[in-house]
Order: sequence, then structure tokens, then C-alpha cells
Amino acid sequence: MKNITLVIVMIVAAIAGYFIGSYSGRNAKEALANALVAARLATDDHDKTVKELNNRIIKLDSDYEIDKKARDASYEKQKVKWAGLLAGRDKRITELSKESSGTGAEIERLRGSLKGMTSPEERQRMNERIAKLEKELKDQQILITGLECSKIPVPQEILSKLKGDAL
Repeated sequence: MKNITLVIVMIVAAIAGYFIGSYSGRNAKEALANALVAARLATDDHDKTVKELNNRIIKLDSDYEIDKKARDASYEKQKVKWAGLLAGRDKRITELSKESSGTGAEIERLRGSLKGMTSPEERQRMNERIAKLEKELKDQQILITGLECSKIPVPQEILSKLKGDAL
């Protein structure tokens, strides 16, 4: 009898274990299926995000290259323009020096002729003419000095301050 009771208890325990194990296994299978679906969705979302980011990087690279080409083209234009300005610099300095010498000689000649004038109106007119020529001479000398100055390299420290980098 003990054996039969023991067999019955074992059969009941096996049946109960089967149903209980099957029930908890079902929950585990459902949880695994849900986890697989969530992982698939997360992977799809990750792939979509990576694709969008790669497209943005490609667009930014493209925009950068376009901007760089435009900047380089602008720089080349400015460089050619600057070279053109500087190419005529020495010739312009020579021309201005000759003009300046002529203007200075004209001022001296007019000052010499001013001494012999007796009429106040003529003296006034001559003084006005001399003042005009002196202003012209001063402007010519300033321009010559500026053109001569453009030959001298400017230190980077000053250039950066002029650009506003170190103010």
C-alpha cells in the first residue's frame, strides 16, 4: 500500500509538474517572443537612425565641399585682384613722385612770383592757388607713402588685431 500511495503521489506530482511547468514555460516563451519583437524593432530603429545620420553626414560633407570651393574661388579672385593692384604699384609710385616734384616746383615758382606782386587781389588769388597746390602735394605724398608702405610685410600680431581675433 505504501508503494501504491507513493506511486499515486508521484503520478499526481508529475501531472502537476507538467501543467505548472507548461504554464510557466508558456510565459517564458511569450516573454522571449516579446523580447525578440522588441529587439527587432530596436534594431530597425537603430538602422534607420544610422542611415539618417549617414545621410546628414554626406550632406554636410557636400555642403562643406561646396563652401570650400566657393571660398577658394573667391580667394583666387582676390589674390589676382591684389596682384593686379600691386603690379602697378611701383609704376604708380614713380608717376606720383614725378607729379609731386612738378607740384613742388610749381609751388616754389608761384612763391617766387608772389614777391613781385603788388595788387592784393592778385596776391590773394596766388595764395589760394599755392594753398591748393600744397594740399595736392600733401595728398600725393600721403599716397606715395601708403604705396611704399604696402611693400612692407605686416606682423601677424597686428593683422589678427585688425581682423578682430585678439581685440
